[in-house]
This record gives sequence, structure tokens and C-alpha cells, in this order.
Amino acid sequence: MLHCQELNARVTEVRCDPDIPSRPQPDVNVHAIAMPQSDIHVTNCTEGEYLDWYKCSPCQEGTFRTKQIAALDRYSWCQSCQEPGTYEIIVEPCTKSRDAKIMCEDGFYRLEVPEMPCKSECVRCDICGVGRNMFKNFEARECGGYNNTACCEHEDMVVKDEQCVTITTSTREKTTITTTTTSSVTDNMEGFQAGFVGQSAIHRISNCLWIICLVTFVLCT
Repeated sequence: MLHCQELNARVTEVRCDPDIPSRPQPDVNVHAIAMPQSDIHVTNCTEGEYLDWYKCSPCQEGTFRTKQIAALDRYSWCQSCQEPGTYEIIVEPCTKSRDAKIMCEDGFYRLEVPEMPCKSECVRCDICGVGRNMFKNFEARECGGYNNTACCEHEDMVVKDEQCVTITTSTREKTTITTTTTSSVTDNMEGFQAGFVGQSAIHRISNCLWIICLVTFVLCT
């Protein structure tokens, strides 16, 4: 009995398509072609083709067959291309070797449907300062992909683990220390340069006085 339960669990297990998480991974065994069992050589068809008895034929319009599907089952048929749903748009069209790439329209994000593996739908993005975000007027994260708009109460807040948090004091202190240290180094350099210029001026004046004294001595002699 336990073995049957484990077997059923494996059968009902759903894996999402790695290229398009919003749909289940194509089951290559569902559309497998029944081929006669014999010792005859079977051709391995590449992506964009399927095995039509003993020869490879290109996928028909509106279907595709990826390299991964071809590697999993040589007898698999071409899969139907994905069609856009509500508030969805086709970003990249379907070809014979890959499915269409579909994303949500602007102003929408993809939300996973509870208890439905690989199922998601496009939902309208929240607007800060409106509705449930009436007292959250600052946008801390833009809406897009699988993320809704993140609205916070204050402008200096950031989103961490889907929660609005204020920038920590330690971060500000580090910034202040860095600024102060940089300013101190700059002030010291300016003081050193000013002292160096002053010493050079005194040295030049001393040389001039020495030359004047030497000339006066020669003339008097």
C-alpha cells in the first residue's frame, strides 16, 4: 500500500519548465509516437524536428521541439506553442526549436496561484499612496517580474525580506566617519603645503640678502 502511495506521488509530481516557470515542463511521454519494436536503426532527430516513422520532419507551424525534449525522448512529438493569457504579451515569438517567451504587460506583475504548481497570473501593480498603501507614499521597489511594488512610509526606508526597514544608524556613522577622516586628511595636506610654501619664501629671501651683502663688500674693497 505504501509503495502505491509513493508511486502515485511520483506520478503526480509536477516540475516547472526551467525556461518558462509559468507553465509545467512538457511531458514528452504523453505525445510519444508508438513505434514498432525491431532491430532497425532509429534516427535521432534534432531540435525543431520530430520522428515521422523512420525519417525526421520539421515541426509544424505553432509547435516546437527543444534540444532538451529531443534528448529525453527520441519518439516525442512537437509541443504546442504557449499562447498569451490575460494581461500577457509575447516578448519573443515561438519558433520550431523553442517556445514563445511571454511576460506581463507594463503595470502588471506575475503572481503564483496558491496550490497550483507552475500556475501564475498577471496582477495589476500597487500604486503608492493609494488604497491599502494610503499611508505609504514612497516607492522603495519598482513593480516587475514576480515582484509587486514595495511602498514604504518614509523616504529613507528600504525593502528587506519583503518588509520596509529604516537605514541603520551604524551605516550613517560609517559614512560620517569616512567623511570626517577624508576631511582631516585634506586639511593636513593643505597645512603641509602652506608650510612648505612659507619655508621656501624665507629661504629665497635669505639668499637675496646674502648676495646683497657680498656685492656691498666687493664694492667697498
